[in-house]
Amino acid sequence: FDNSYKNLVSYFAQNDKVSADELREILRMIEGGSDT
Repeated sequence: FDNSYKNLVSYFAQNDKVSADELREILRMIEGGSDT
């Protein structure tokens, strides 16, 4: 996904398998992991 969480989110958003809550959880994991 070109290391872009925005691309990752748009991909999952277009895939109706992921809920908004799940997207927020993914963002939290990504943002938390990028601090290291």
